[in-house]
Amino acid sequence: MGTTHKTSAACAVGRYLMIRYEPIPLLEATLFLANWAAQISWNTDIEKTFGFCSKSTKQTLEEYSRILTELERRLAAGITVPESTVQTLFAPLHPSDKKANHPSDDYLCHLLLPGEVEAYVEWAEDVFFHNLRKDISNIPKRISGFLKADSQECENDICIQELFAMIKGSDLPQSAKLTLIDLALNPDSYIDMLQETLSPVAEAFRQCRSLVEPLLEEFRASCPEDEATMLGQLTFLDQSKIQTAVICPSVVYSGYSLVALNRDQTVLLFCVGSLYKFLKDHFSLSQGIDVRLTQVLTALGNQNRFNIATKLLDGPAYGRELANHLGISPVTISQHISILMSANLVTVHNDGKRAYYSLNTDELDRFLDLFKKYFRRD
Repeated sequence: MGTTHKTSAACAVGRYLMIRYEPIPLLEATLFLANWAAQISWNTDIEKTFGFCSKSTKQTLEEYSRILTELERRLAAGITVPESTVQTLFAPLHPSDKKANHPSDDYLCHLLLPGEVEAYVEWAEDVFFHNLRKDISNIPKRISGFLKADSQECENDICIQELFAMIKGSDLPQSAKLTLIDLALNPDSYIDMLQETLSPVAEAFRQCRSLVEPLLEEFRASCPEDEATMLGQLTFLDQSKIQTAVICPSVVYSGYSLVALNRDQTVLLFCVGSLYKFLKDHFSLSQGIDVRLTQVLTALGNQNRFNIATKLLDGPAYGRELANHLGISPVTISQHISILMSANLVTVHNDGKRAYYSLNTDELDRFLDLFKKYFRRD
């Protein structure tokens, strides 16, 4: 995409690390619209992530907050389609995601893409929507994979009658079922809708380049050039097949990181929030033990997630196996697994096209030690 980057060989593992110092406009637009649909902004999200902001915290974040608030205002002004169109493409398909602290990837836009790496990294921006249209025949398989939750895309073609039966039998709301059926019948119209929605916001992001420069400077200052340091953060991810790692900043996801693999799991996209390390170093770690305890207790406080963790005590399991054990849908399992992984309580490894989940017992032991130290008064 013509962005500045640095490439270095990681000889010890035969892997290449590519650091891009510029965000990807189409990806930034996608992340913003997912935030917008979920009614999430920088100002509302910062306290959910790092707890109550003290006066000193607010003073430290004042410049960054001003930049991000203005960025959100300008990107919102770039939305040229009705609110209903944004909701159709980017609102969670499953209602349990509506109150998440950050938007899930459970939205229709993802079903139009072969994957984040293939679309946002490997495709040139000027052919992005052309390539989406060439890939239309795979949308039914991606819908099927989404409903099964074992993989993003099924290996075999599925007839339209089977797909309709699968959609109707899912636990999605009726409105989401009707949208998926319409998507299967009219994929071209949804790609047109996505282009009309995404392109103006991506252009608005490009126009904000000078505005976000301080955040990109923060990313450049905190971004180590060695692979071991960068990828060492991804303890929940099976990295055995990865040959190329692409690191890039996200201004919209300033306090989060996004991880994606291509279809054969050889290329990793690690999209790091421009303030991710800054916030972690200054606030998350400084608040210490209570923040970590709250994060883990929140993850395990839901009965289904607690039952998933209990099941994984018996050994690794894949999505449908967990769904059958708990008596809930694979889609719901996928959402709960995402929350457990974000708390570093569950890890994943891939065996062929199937993802197996395991309990991170080391992290669980650390949590139990912290819990005892925090509440024991002797």
